[in-house]
Amino acid sequence: MFNIDKKWKYKETSSSEIEKMVGEWWRKRGIDEWKNGRIKEAISIFIDNAQYRNNPRSYTYLGYIYQFGIGIERNDKRAVFFYKKGHDRGDRKASTMLSIFYFTTGDIKKSNWYKVDEKPLLMSEEEGFSS
Repeated sequence: MFNIDKKWKYKETSSSEIEKMVGEWWRKRGIDEWKNGRIKEAISIFIDNAQYRNNPRSYTYLGYIYQFGIGIERNDKRAVFFYKKGHDRGDRKASTMLSIFYFTTGDIKKSNWYKVDEKPLLMSEEEGFSS
């Protein structure tokens, strides 16, 4: 006879884990919008995901969008603001992008402070973006 209790591996999921999963789903949805050329919709999703779900990578994407003026006016102050938010929430790519930003603007001291062993955020086809 089959004993379902031995086969069923139920894992309790905390509300914070559920929030992370929801945030990741929305982040991927934003990437899909971007891939399909709906940049404004993608930006809106990243803003909502960062603001309401505190998704670290969404903050980093917003920093990238502001730094390079993709779909909106370029704004380095906003880019740094969003990169720092992503960095503060543990996104290593945000730390790398801050380091690169400060290095390219000549602020080597700050560049070294944010330096991490991580590839820069390249919005390539792999990542889901095209320029």
